[in-house]
Amino acid sequence: MLLKAFPALVLLFGACTPPCVAPRSGPGGGVPTSEEVARLIARVEAGDECQTDWAVSILPDLSGGDLEDTTRAIGAAAAHHPVVFLRVMESRHLDDNHIKSIIRMLPLSSVDHDAEKLRLVRERIAALRTVTDPRLTRVRDVAISFLSAYEQELHGPDGMK
Repeated sequence: MLLKAFPALVLLFGACTPPCVAPRSGPGGGVPTSEEVARLIARVEAGDECQTDWAVSILPDLSGGDLEDTTRAIGAAAAHHPVVFLRVMESRHLDDNHIKSIIRMLPLSSVDHDAEKLRLVRERIAALRTVTDPRLTRVRDVAISFLSAYEQELHGPDGMK
């Protein structure tokens, strides 16, 4: 009621939301089904921080296409929802190799298109550079470092490969 009466409080203190509760998946709460993964990916793509966090937490339990699709969606969040991406990477205390494997995962549509890969990598770098929260500086710089190295791989020594 107080927040409805004083909407500026939401901006000052943040929205009051219930704690993130991961949905139970599969029989007995195990590995999510492909349908559940598809719904999860849609929420990650929409910038839902709670669902992005859950997606990262279940990566070790996924395999095949579900693992790849989920990793691609999380990686794409770096371009479309960079603060969410960085908050989740930071809160999960992911090591650099995990960040690298996620941030470098590009859409399937770019597999045979180096120019598109380069565009997507640059888009992610530009988006991540907009994040100025000092609590996210370390993970932001790690992600940008990996993307910059990938950009150099794609660009090659004599221009585009």
